[in-house]
Amino acid sequence: AMESTSRSGSPLFVMRGHREAVNCVGFTSIGNKRCIVSGSGDGEVRIWDLSSRRPIVATHAHGSSVLQATSMCNGTRMLTQAKDGKVSLWDVSTLSQNPIGGENREKSPKPLHTFGTNAYGFCRMGVLESDGRQLVVTASPLQSRLLLWDLKSPKPIHSITLTPNSDAKTGSKSTFSSNLSKALNLGMCTHASLFVPPPLDPKFSKKSPENSEKTPGKLTENSPVVSWATESGHVGFYSVRAGSSLAVGYLEKQPLMCANVVPKPFGGLGIAGSANGHLVAFSGDFKKGQVVSHKTVKVSDKGLAEVHVREDSKIFLTAGWDHRIRVFSTKSLKLLAILKYHTESAFCANFSSAEDGLIASGSKDKSIAIFRVYQSRR
Repeated sequence: AMESTSRSGSPLFVMRGHREAVNCVGFTSIGNKRCIVSGSGDGEVRIWDLSSRRPIVATHAHGSSVLQATSMCNGTRMLTQAKDGKVSLWDVSTLSQNPIGGENREKSPKPLHTFGTNAYGFCRMGVLESDGRQLVVTASPLQSRLLLWDLKSPKPIHSITLTPNSDAKTGSKSTFSSNLSKALNLGMCTHASLFVPPPLDPKFSKKSPENSEKTPGKLTENSPVVSWATESGHVGFYSVRAGSSLAVGYLEKQPLMCANVVPKPFGGLGIAGSANGHLVAFSGDFKKGQVVSHKTVKVSDKGLAEVHVREDSKIFLTAGWDHRIRVFSTKSLKLLAILKYHTESAFCANFSSAEDGLIASGSKDKSIAIFRVYQSRR
């Protein structure tokens, strides 16, 4: 059972301190502290202690707007991405030694590692920690391309060409060149993420004769998959191991601004948000090599900046340019709650866990609001 909040929930509390718009927000644990990591338009990254509601780290991580700040390695590292295409890896313990309000830029901590993607834009990076590797997918300076990075290597390990067709069925040279010309029409990439599809339940895999060498199962088993969305309204999935597209589909005339994918065996379930306030539920089927659009819902007249599915897959949220955070049922796309606080566009929002039911949101109004919704009762 889930305990609900009122449909127009007001925040538990609000955290202020950023001097510019808050572009990204996420929950993490550092040591035994529950924390929030946030990044803003002036290049500052903050780590906030949720119990004291105060920042424990504030550092000028980048010379341009921060798009993403992700906690890694059990809270000991942080990866940050800026609008100028730079991605930096930080040791959280050295960041924590930087006193709040210490504005001496000379003494500010240095990253362990920085690489330049040369991709200027708003596409947030996707991060995957798997089998001891730390992989990152970012936009590329070329349209309709993505770059895959291993944090141990200074150069990208793979360049991914996004095509409007799945090459699961065909691999001949002629289709490749025609795909290349079509690829230029996809426009900028607006979403990129990395995941490893979960294994099929052994109960089912024995019965299924089609689970043989020929299926994409071999391509995706324990192997990273990139999901992507573009300005042209396309979404797709790409196998890193095979170096080929697994499934592609066209969802929406308007540019897709954000998406979030829940990994499934041989596929993924996704929600995408468009520039005109539409939500589209879709799924990728790697065996059939196709993306199917299930349902479209009009949310508002303004664009959606972020969509995020909670870890239990029951609910998801949107952050909108109309200042609102909305919570929906993943199954039915039914609107469950509208969270009101921000006075300007909401640029980001994220869930903590199903157990604590917390949501953090960040806005152009420079504040971070913490809400509680639909706590899962074990």
